[in-house]
Amino acid sequence: MNPVVASSLVSLGKEVFERITSSPKVEAGAHLHSGNQSFVSEMREAQDSPNLPNLAQLSETQLKDLLLKDPTVASFIQENPNCQIFLQKRADGTMQLGSSSGQSLVLEKESPVNQTCLAFFEQSMLNGTSQSPLRPDAVILKS
Repeated sequence: MNPVVASSLVSLGKEVFERITSSPKVEAGAHLHSGNQSFVSEMREAQDSPNLPNLAQLSETQLKDLLLKDPTVASFIQENPNCQIFLQKRADGTMQLGSSSGQSLVLEKESPVNQTCLAFFEQSMLNGTSQSPLRPDAVILKS
């Protein structure tokens, strides 16, 4: 190898190394406090919000009671009297209310009722309860 090229590469490597090691040290977590104070405060508010139930801590029956009291679900049940109402999870993350009469209602993905339906569906599937014998991918909400 050419001695001039070799010494140039060594000096370039030395210069890069010195720049990296001489840069000021950033304190761990400093990026969360500098310009993102509103994000941190919003996260604390969301975590401390007492008016929203923590769905992960509710039992399956409590989740079912919440769903049956929800105006959207209650309206769907009233429109389908004497019908079995079931829940199905769709590929896009939304939940679908279905009726044995053939009617269905797709809930908005970010709505609280969709989140409650999803929690109830997942707990029911995990526990193996409320599952529909005719629809293996569905959970019975009302029989």
